[in-house]
Amino acid sequence: MDRPQFNEELAEAERAPDDIDRFTQINLGYIEDVLELLDWVRGAEDALDEEALWADAAYPNEPVRNPWRHVGRNDPCPCGSGKKAKKCCLANGGPPA
Repeated sequence: MDRPQFNEELAEAERAPDDIDRFTQINLGYIEDVLELLDWVRGAEDALDEEALWADAAYPNEPVRNPWRHVGRNDPCPCGSGKKAKKCCLANGGPPA
């Protein structure tokens, strides 16, 4: 649905808020038993392999550390160059990867 169509549907809904026919025309309606529907959805989730759900998630082996946490502008650069941070990596946009 694009923006003009959405605006048209919204205006129609505002003109006749109690008109249920617009929902039945596009096969939408009330949910008879919400708990039954949620049980069905939960059953579908259980059918999925939980390992497959997490297979794409990348977890780092060690915690992410911020090398700039305690580095001030006049402190030595954490990259090990011996220059001040403000003249080295800080001036170039951050530490080298």
